[in-house]
Amino acid sequence: MKLEENQLIELYKSAIELWKYEGNLFWMKFNNFVLINTILVLAIGAGMGGTKYSCALNILLSVIGIIFCEYWFPILERSMTYHNFWIRRAREIERKFKVEYENKIVNIGKELQSSMISLSGTTKNILGIFKFLYLLVLFLSVVSLFISLDLSALLQ
Repeated sequence: MKLEENQLIELYKSAIELWKYEGNLFWMKFNNFVLINTILVLAIGAGMGGTKYSCALNILLSVIGIIFCEYWFPILERSMTYHNFWIRRAREIERKFKVEYENKIVNIGKELQSSMISLSGTTKNILGIFKFLYLLVLFLSVVSLFISLDLSALLQ
């Protein structure tokens, strides 16, 4: 029986460590995506010159930004799933401990439950703001590109 108890303790410790690791990894991914998108927006802002070349560059950067936004949500969602899996796993092991270790193991179940990550409205709003900016710049750049072309030369 002692071997099974030690195995449960080790499994519990592993689940807690993996829960913490996945939580940190989630926020690292989120911050990296915010950083990448901020750099792209700054590059777009720096390239706002109104020339054909700056319009073409802004179109390219906007498309890249939209692609990043499309991958952002699924990547965070997958990371959140792993994070929450380890919380649930720790809770399962905790329930086994309660039978024999009511007073010896710290029950962090409520803390674990409150720390479960969900993609809240704020996260989705940040992603939506970046996506909206890219779509707006894409539209304005395409319009500017057509305006800057010499239409009279095209008609002849």
